[in-house]
Amino acid sequence: MAEANTYYRTAVWDGVELDDLPPPVFVPFANPIREARPPITLPYTEEQLEYMAREFHDLGPGWKGTKYLGEGTAQLAVFEHAETGRSLVVKELSEINENPGKLDLKGEGDFSTILSVRGSAHIIGLEASSSPIMASDEGLGPEWDGVTRRLYLETGPLGSAQQLLNKRIDEQKFFSEATLWLFFDCLIDGCTAMEYAGGEFLEDMVNGTIVSPISDEEREDWVPVVHFDIKPDNIFLGNKSEPDHPYTPVFKMGDFGISRQMPRGRSGQLYADQCEKMRTYGTNPYYAPEQFTAGWDYKGYENDPTVGNYDWRTNVWGIGCVMWQLAMLARRPPKASEPFLPERMLNGAVPKGNTYGKNLDAPEYAYSKTLKDTIFECLYSNRTHRPELIRLKDIAIDGYLAAIEVAPIDNWADFLVPEPRDVTLYACTCRAVLQRGPRRGQACGKKAVPPKQEQRAIDAMLPRCKAHPIDRFPNAI
Repeated sequence: MAEANTYYRTAVWDGVELDDLPPPVFVPFANPIREARPPITLPYTEEQLEYMAREFHDLGPGWKGTKYLGEGTAQLAVFEHAETGRSLVVKELSEINENPGKLDLKGEGDFSTILSVRGSAHIIGLEASSSPIMASDEGLGPEWDGVTRRLYLETGPLGSAQQLLNKRIDEQKFFSEATLWLFFDCLIDGCTAMEYAGGEFLEDMVNGTIVSPISDEEREDWVPVVHFDIKPDNIFLGNKSEPDHPYTPVFKMGDFGISRQMPRGRSGQLYADQCEKMRTYGTNPYYAPEQFTAGWDYKGYENDPTVGNYDWRTNVWGIGCVMWQLAMLARRPPKASEPFLPERMLNGAVPKGNTYGKNLDAPEYAYSKTLKDTIFECLYSNRTHRPELIRLKDIAIDGYLAAIEVAPIDNWADFLVPEPRDVTLYACTCRAVLQRGPRRGQACGKKAVPPKQEQRAIDAMLPRCKAHPIDRFPNAI
């Protein structure tokens, strides 16, 4: 990378990519709304069931795993207490990680704690404290000593925004505009908590204005948080019993594993080098222009107002992507390769430069100009053009009040993701009886291809590997 930088960074970056590129030819519905139904969830493996059966000393007895949520570098499962009915999500680093110190969950836990200190309803908080482990207590190598291996997190009882989005894509049922404004308001509050030390904007009932939750001095002392991975998968849905959310699920931001506190302003080559390492923080294709801009490859990039300059505007880009997906019923955010310069006013002002996601402007998406314009403003290429959080809050409140006069909020049942039907759990290995060879008469035992979900409840002996389809090997052990 250093050699490439030395070779390429000879010309001065003039920011042409941000505002002066000719807009691409717009083809309506280049990305079709309806996409394939996601694959059926695999049945739980023996390892997953064993994990869910564990009892954690930090929690005490009486906890039992009820739902396995997934795994990667970490496993996640919902645990419930047999007597109290209390539930939480346990996130645990998998023992297969070769460098657990690099994946230590302490930082993520710290962010959840400090961002919840002022009572924000829009941040996933910790339900119990976590401690570094002693490797010998868990049968792990010495590299695990002192690592915070697990977190005990607040649950999102209604799943994630991605699950809700998938449901609405499958149903081809668009959200009402009033619902989208309420979702937008939640996301703005989550961004506000990261910028204002865990606080959210307050409404001055006397003057009818929005005011800061903290003083200017407190804000200057606070080092803001940049999430770096805002996407529907990392937004969790609370129940409508949450205060101030009687009609729609509250959107809660979670998974702060790669989040960073970014000092205001920047200076020096060291800081520029650190920011360059953050170009791949998050999930492609949700990278912000601060990460993917071609300005990185030019001399003087460290002085550009957008290149590597991560702050609250980076979070605004993230919620712009999420809102674009919710409005479009799209599984992916707008393409970074397709900037465009709007040919009309945005919220009463001349467009400040290129933005993204032009498909949203198609008349088939019957939302107000204000909602579309606000999403486009969040997606400006030049970070300095994106709207201030307090202005976004004002727009969201006014947008909701206007939308509710036209059409109601979605019914509560439309927010509920259906539970998967009950299925018989079985070991995920091929059960076909071998017909020849030294193991003739025994079960194959290779990894099975899961049968269709409707078949699972009929016969728990169905699992077959690719070499032993059930029509040719009907007998099973």
